Amino acid sequence: AHFGSREELQISVIREYHARFEEEIFVPSMDEPRGLPRLRSLFQRWVKRVSVEVDGVMRQAQALTRELSGVLRVTSVDLVADNLVIPALTEFRTLYPGVAVELIAGRELLDIAGGEADVAIRSATTLEDSDLVSRKLLDLPFGVVCSRAYAAEHGVPAGPQDLASHRLVGGTGALAQMPILAWMREQAPLAEVACRSNHLGNLISAVRSGLGVGAAPLIDLYDEPDLILAFVPDLPRQPELWLITRSDLRSAPIVRAFLDFIIPYTTRLARSRALARGPEILT
Repeated sequence: AHFGSREELQISVIREYHARFEEEIFVPSMDEPRGLPRLRSLFQRWVKRVSVEVDGVMRQAQALTRELSGVLRVTSVDLVADNLVIPALTEFRTLYPGVAVELIAGRELLDIAGGEADVAIRSATTLEDSDLVSRKLLDLPFGVVCSRAYAAEHGVPAGPQDLASHRLVGGTGALAQMPILAWMREQAPLAEVACRSNHLGNLISAVRSGLGVGAAPLIDLYDEPDLILAFVPDLPRQPELWLITRSDLRSAPIVRAFLDFIIPYTTRLARSRALARGPEILT
């Protein structure tokens, strides 16, 4: 299942207003003016009505923001927590000061269905079928990267044909199955592997230190001045970032407030980082 979009809600509201407006135009009462004076009168009346209704909705939203309180449990892997969730919390807490966020970050995936967390933000190439509801936040493509220090000594690989002549930084355990790391092994099975890690953050740190050529998500390169993007391989599968919760929680006021906040926030963040680093970051 997926969350209904704000666009769908806006379309339904517009259709309702359009139907009501047409009814007033084409079914005038006996004492209403006709022709252009009628249209002016209708326009002025509707502007006033819409203004009153919008003001009422805004007052209700502001009251909800002030009154909302409680604890929200959010889980994600370390890299997503550092680069997305934690930066978002400052703005979210400004909007909802009464909501305390319990952030549970780590490599282990918590059981959302079992109630170990309210919301999960996860990177995945596919999601298993379940009763959980999910919303794709953005594509999370990875690129082949190396450090500036490594490039100064060994050069930058221009494509897959060059990987065999470079030292690689790879993954072990579950991380070794990440599509781009598995692809790099296939392209250069005999290349020297300087380091392997079971944690993506440590793998990127190893690349940053100059140990060899590895992989990193493009969206995280905006503030990595020591890393060089060598190239982006054309892979059949790349990870995506997903927002996940239980169906019985998505309408709960605190969870709903976070969902409505984090979806547009993620889009803005991705676009701002794309502008900071280059258009290849945003897909």
